[in-house]
Amino acid sequence: NGLTSSQASASDLVNAIAAARSAVADADSRVHDPVWTVAAHVPWLGRTPNAVRVTTSAANAVLQAIRPVEQELAAAVPTAGQPVSPALVRALSKTLTEIGPVLKTQAAHIARVPLGGVPGSIAGPVREVRDLFTGVADNLEQYQSLATVAPIMLGLDRPHTWLLLMLNGAEARATGGFVGATGLLRSEG
Repeated sequence: NGLTSSQASASDLVNAIAAARSAVADADSRVHDPVWTVAAHVPWLGRTPNAVRVTTSAANAVLQAIRPVEQELAAAVPTAGQPVSPALVRALSKTLTEIGPVLKTQAAHIARVPLGGVPGSIAGPVREVRDLFTGVADNLEQYQSLATVAPIMLGLDRPHTWLLLMLNGAEARATGGFVGATGLLRSEG
């Protein structure tokens, strides 16, 4: 079909995200019909439908947050001979920025779901989604810092020249050691 493996991979990723979003949005609409709404408010027995509703809505919100940058992800294909795709770095940076607050909010929503009395076949996956969202949300600040700094370090905004100082740790110092080697790194695009 004329696509390179990188283009096919980017296209496959976007198609997988779109398919997952469609399936989750469909499930979310189904668990918000009047029957599920009433069932979720039944004391004690309503915990199971409520857990399903909250988890499905959380997954839907996270997948919807990615939607604005999907086309950029699809177009972020490295060109031949280019080790890093500037478009991919920008798209990933935008994705992390868009998804961060939504992921943290949804992780908090799921964490508040009472799972006492919820069957294990439902409670287990709810816990898995909760743990996944919480784990990613906890690490997201580090990723967001990298996403902010990486485009600058790679020279996507303008050409940069960086002085590299490699420390020799053979003799312990507060800075990590003596400067044992130096180098210049130039980055542009």
